[in-house]
Amino acid sequence: MASIKNNLAHLRFIQRKPLVMLRIINGFFRTIILRKNTLRSVDWAMTYRCNFNCQYCSAKDLQEHTVKTAELSVDEIKKIGREASALGAIHFNLTGGEPTLRGIETLCAIIRSLRPKQHLISMVTNASLLKKEDIKKLKDAGLDTIQLSIESVDPQVHDTIRRTVDNHNKILEVMQWAKAQKLNICLSGVLTRHNFHDMQKLIDFARKEKVFFLINLASSSGNWKSNDDVKLTTADLKAYYALFKEGHVRTDTILNFRGRSGCPAGVERIYISANGEVMTCPHVQVSYGNVRTEPLAKIYYRISHFPVLKKFEKHCRHVFNKAYIQDYVYPQKHASRLPVSIFDLKTVKEHKELQEFLDSTK
Repeated sequence: MASIKNNLAHLRFIQRKPLVMLRIINGFFRTIILRKNTLRSVDWAMTYRCNFNCQYCSAKDLQEHTVKTAELSVDEIKKIGREASALGAIHFNLTGGEPTLRGIETLCAIIRSLRPKQHLISMVTNASLLKKEDIKKLKDAGLDTIQLSIESVDPQVHDTIRRTVDNHNKILEVMQWAKAQKLNICLSGVLTRHNFHDMQKLIDFARKEKVFFLINLASSSGNWKSNDDVKLTTADLKAYYALFKEGHVRTDTILNFRGRSGCPAGVERIYISANGEVMTCPHVQVSYGNVRTEPLAKIYYRISHFPVLKKFEKHCRHVFNKAYIQDYVYPQKHASRLPVSIFDLKTVKEHKELQEFLDSTK
């Protein structure tokens, strides 16, 4: 029932974009009828620069250990966006770091380059650098959704987690600016084993404000790479899914072309780093190729057909699948350079089937 409510709530939003509706129908047809892997969504780091140092930041190690190369330019993003669209993508999510550090004019140029009439475009931000006039510029460029990261209804708790001052109030201010511009608004928070009570309060607050709420799961990456105790376990699944009883609440595993809930990482959803590395998601910092050196279609085939990822799991791999965590998440903890190449993972090198598959995709 929760999934049905979620789908209906989101359909009411996207019905204003008929070309996107047609692309969604095509995505279901390609996936269910033709049984082809179809890309649905691209999480895209605009930069790894950030003016915050949040307790849970998953990108912290990527900030510090990625080989320093230039961020993807507007022209590069435009080209790659078209490649992703050809693979079926209906949604581009601009993230970071803090994407507004690219500058509002650059972000607007990026949004326009991604053809907003044909795609849904969202942006995740800590809101700290936004001005009132920026919201209008982003909306006019074609931004559909602004996603504001919030960790508690209590300003002090939120600001402590974000390691900053007065950010909670700024988020609420930006939310009102976005409402005035009729932007779709999504608040998002990180769920741990210890903050279910706070999460429910945020969900209630979002319902009162008539905005969406996205639940992100804590993971062993970035600043929390040594904090396995914060992650949910299978014992928490009943309480976790109970949070989705209302239609305005969602998470990345709910809406999929396959018509059922499941982890989309690597098949329906990919993550592209600020300098072009393609990964399953921000928390599993293993690269399947770089869009500057290979066509996205080639990388997408490699990642979406990788034997470990082909099975469409019901729950998020980087949180609940112990074998996957051991083989693909833990190796990044001690890496001096990130992301780790899938070709260099010891787990892959020692597995004949995996190695043969990767060799066939070179």
